[in-house]
Order: sequence, then C-alpha cells, then structure tokens
Amino acid sequence: MEFKQIEDSLASINSTLYNKALKMQFPLLDEDLGVILYFSHLYKCTGDRKYKNQALELFNLLIEDFENHNFSKSFIHGFEGVFYVVNYMKKNEVLKSDSVIEDLIPYLLESLEYDLKHSRYIFLHGCLGKSLFFLVSDKFEWQYKEELFNKIIDVLYENRTYKAGSVTWPDYWLKNIVIYPHHIQIFNFLLKLKQSGLKNDKLEIIISQLADAFNEAIDHQHGVEIKGKFQQLDTSIHYIMYSVIYYKIAEVLLYYYQNFEPNNKDVSTIVDRLINIASKSNLKNSGIIDLQKKGLYDIGISQGISSVVYSLYNITKLSDDKTKVSSEYSYWLKKLLEQAKLYTDLDNDEVILMPEYIYQNEAKDYPFDRFSLYDGILGAGFVLSTILYQENEWSEILSYNR
Repeated sequence: MEFKQIEDSLASINSTLYNKALKMQFPLLDEDLGVILYFSHLYKCTGDRKYKNQALELFNLLIEDFENHNFSKSFIHGFEGVFYVVNYMKKNEVLKSDSVIEDLIPYLLESLEYDLKHSRYIFLHGCLGKSLFFLVSDKFEWQYKEELFNKIIDVLYENRTYKAGSVTWPDYWLKNIVIYPHHIQIFNFLLKLKQSGLKNDKLEIIISQLADAFNEAIDHQHGVEIKGKFQQLDTSIHYIMYSVIYYKIAEVLLYYYQNFEPNNKDVSTIVDRLINIASKSNLKNSGIIDLQKKGLYDIGISQGISSVVYSLYNITKLSDDKTKVSSEYSYWLKKLLEQAKLYTDLDNDEVILMPEYIYQNEAKDYPFDRFSLYDGILGAGFVLSTILYQENEWSEILSYNR
C-alpha cells in the first residue's frame, strides 16, 4: 500500500513540475533546471523514455533562453548548476554530448575563484557546490582535480575559526553559528573528497574538528533548540528545526563513523542519543515551518519534512538495526505523502506567502517557493522516487555521498 501511495503521489508531483517548468521562468538548479535533473533521474530509475523526452524538451527550452537570464553567482540560484546537470544527463544517456558547457567552464572557474576570494564557502551558494562538477566529471585528470581541491582546502583551513564545540568561517551563513545545516553539508562534501582519494592533512583536521563540534553541540545544545520552537540566532533570521537538525547529525555521524572510524565504540550511543531526542517530535512541535494556510507545512528537503524523511531513510540504510527508526520513518513518510497531496492540489498560479511570524514585513511580501528543490515539491519528488526506486545519485547536489 505504501508504494502504491508513493507512486500516486509521484504521478501528481511529476505532472505539476512538468507543467510549471514548461514556462522555464527560472532556469536554476533550485527550480526549472532542477526539474530537468529530476526527469533525468526518473529516466535512470525506470528506463522509461517518457522521462527522457520530458528532460530533453525542458532542456531545449532552457538552452533557447539561457543567455537572456541575469544569473547570480550561486550553485543553486546561479548558472553554475547547469554544469552538474549536463554532466549527469550525459553520464546517464539522456544527452549524447556535453559540448554545450565546454566553452562555459572558464566562467565556472572564474566564479569559483570569486568565492574563494570573497569568503563564499557554503555548498548551496559558494565554492564547494560549484566545485562538485570538477569532482564528478570525467573531463579532468586526477592531478587537475587534486590541485583544485587542495587549493580549496587550504583556503578553508586558513580561514576557519575553531574553538571547542565550534567551527566557523567568515561566510555570511557560517558566522557565529555553532551548528547549522550548512556545516553538515560542508562536512558531507569533505568526506566525499576524502573518499575520492584526496590526501591532505588539513582536510583530515577540518573533518575531525567538525565531527567534534557536532558532538559538542549535542552535549551543550549549542545552536539547537530542543523545545520544538524556533530559535533566532544573532541579529539575522536563522532558525534551527530540532527534528531536522538532530536527524541530520545522526545520519552524517553514523556514516562518518562507519566508513572512517569503524572501531569507534561510542557511535551507537551518540546516534541513539540524537534519535531519542528527535523522536519526541511530531509535525506540530518539530519547529518545521507552519505556513498557516490550508494545512501546509514546509515540505522541503532543506529544512522541512522531506529532509526528515530522507535522513531517516539513510539512517535505516546505514544502521545494522533496520527497525531503529521504523516508527519515526513511517510517521514522517505518512506526513510527507499527506503534504504532497495538499501541495499538488493547489492551483499552479496560487501564491503561498511565508507566515508573518517568520519572514514578512509591511513593505514586502515573501512568497514560499512551493515548487523548488530545497523548499518545495521538487525535493519531495526526489525523496519519494529514491524510496521507490532505491536510486540516489542525484543527492550529490545536497553534498551527499551515500
């Protein structure tokens, strides 16, 4: 029954995303470019040429109007995401050639250099996400990759601030925050570099310090609200959802210890402690954003319901005890399917605003991006299709390496 519900949900999500992307208003990884990746992923999962044709149709629309868009410098909200998507499409036989990006690579390198110079490190917008293309592409020899990533590691190492329980960088998103999802993405990506064979003592130090910081944050609840309410950090709007963050930390530490410190006897205690805290949450007290309209909550894979489900899915895959989070997984998957129906039942043109208690003021309304990869149903589609087809190469765009 569960798989039938997922299939039905995906059918609605696929139709909604396809019709929205036909307008090709936002050719970004977080938006319509992400939809192209999504249908390429479904083609890889199923071999159904319908998905390949949809991916190619949307890709051609993107190419026709690509140069007319004014892009920012960002992996998910800039032109830089197209490199990973084209590489994925060629690798998985959606495209025959990746020549369309050949002449653009110097611009990607220029953007990456800009990030290193201006302290833009985070995966979603900074140098790490943009460098993913160089890591996964077969266009570059290992020596080239090694030189590039050693340079990035040097910058991260020299510009970090490490104290017991805290690793920060002079990046807007990484300042004065002990633990935040961006730190977890950095940790994931550094593990991916280590797993790729990169030998760098500074890489090892940063990984170790981040792992220590996660454990310290758990011990002292630094930067994590465990009362089921939003917590505002410093003077900007940063909210930590404890069910999201605890499951994410449990997942990444479980992966880290299993693959890189298999003799660590404390891993079960650490992971169980995180799960025990997070398992006390439900949708209403988890800290996940209540949009206060039509029963909608943040469905996203960044800090919403899809994130919780995907973390629990990975914990189940990684854990020796497959029943460790079975009840939590069932609960959150049910909520994801319920929310996906609410989202896809909406008219495509209907605008859902962020609630006033989060992100509104008298001068401007802030819409909630209900279609997007990181906040909306695109991310939900990726998660549900991964559960159905057991295929998650796409999750590299979230810095996963499972």
